[in-house]
Amino acid sequence: MESTPTDVGADDGGSTPVEWAGDPERDFRPVLKHLGLGAGLAFMLPILFLLGSLVLDVDPADPLSLAVFVLLFVGGPGSILYVLLAAEFLTDEQRAQLPKFDWVRLPWLLAALPFGVLVIYSGVTFEPLLVVWLTLFFLAYYAAASRHGHGLVDSSTGEVVYFVDGQRYESDVRGLSHIRWVSLGGHAWCWLGFGRGHLFASRTVLAVPVDQFPPVRAELEAVAARDYDGYDAGGIGRAERVVVAGFGVFVLGVAVAFAFVDAVPFGFSVLISLSAALFLFLSWW
Repeated sequence: MESTPTDVGADDGGSTPVEWAGDPERDFRPVLKHLGLGAGLAFMLPILFLLGSLVLDVDPADPLSLAVFVLLFVGGPGSILYVLLAAEFLTDEQRAQLPKFDWVRLPWLLAALPFGVLVIYSGVTFEPLLVVWLTLFFLAYYAAASRHGHGLVDSSTGEVVYFVDGQRYESDVRGLSHIRWVSLGGHAWCWLGFGRGHLFASRTVLAVPVDQFPPVRAELEAVAARDYDGYDAGGIGRAERVVVAGFGVFVLGVAVAFAFVDAVPFGFSVLISLSAALFLFLSWW
């Protein structure tokens, strides 16, 4: 669905900000973090085995040396799992001095490891799947973070304020031109459309509970219909666009060259091609 701006009177400068509240009780980000960490650990296992083969002279054909390696680096003192298990016995004061990984739960991580092995195995078997898995992970995490937060829209200042875990994020949406939204999972996923040069100027996606969306939509329409004194859309100039486009063409050439090299996985060439397409898109936008 799409919404176009309606006329707003000149005396609405003192409008009251419209606020919405997300769903703080259903936060799926820890689950996604553990799945991502499980995939990372699964990716590290063959690297550790390679290092063990080079440094410790581990022979895959020798069950004893292979068992010693697994005990040391997969479930023993040389493994991340062992460190996490040891951290479970620390006091709260000692744990607070560790890096900010207090969200890690060992049972969750052990449950996520088979998923990580499946992801890495499928990506090694068919390389483009790595790009697919990575894209889906970032989209899912962004969706989980968006529906968890809350915020407000103020047409008098042309700002969207967003709160996630007590952190305040402000976004200038005065260049808003149109609104599109779709209802999914009890939320209205709202895409904020801007003119050229505004791609990274502001937040472009909002997740608002469906029952709270009508007043938020009306306030966003008021932002799109309003002319703000002293507002400069900004954007990048022609010289910057030429540089970005040239770099995109160069990266695309590298991807094409890699496509004809047998030693380079096909998925790696696809990933570089997507990066080149992104640069070319940014140079146009």
